[in-house]
Amino acid sequence: MPTGDTHSEPNGAPTVGLMVQLTARPGREDDLVSFFRDAIPDAVAEPDTLTWMVVRSGPNTFYILDTFTDDDGRQTHIHGVIAERLREQGPNFLDDVSIVPTEVVAFMPSTV
Repeated sequence: MPTGDTHSEPNGAPTVGLMVQLTARPGREDDLVSFFRDAIPDAVAEPDTLTWMVVRSGPNTFYILDTFTDDDGRQTHIHGVIAERLREQGPNFLDDVSIVPTEVVAFMPSTV
């Protein structure tokens, strides 16, 4: 559980995140995939969003995994363009959404 200590690490490592489980409506999975692929530039444009990825664990189950520099960055993302579009368009292709705020306890930076 998040401890509330949401300061930014000096080395730029993320301190907080979001784990969002989404269940696509049957037959609308490809629409959800397209929505997220189209959202990549919006995620890149958020300076405090350090990582943003969408993974699939089953035919219609997806997870968004985000990390942020601090809670302010997380709140900016929650109220940002991607979330707004998902609130508007999501009812067309989603059955369920569950959002869990997280605390980053270990992080391996990319070597790329």
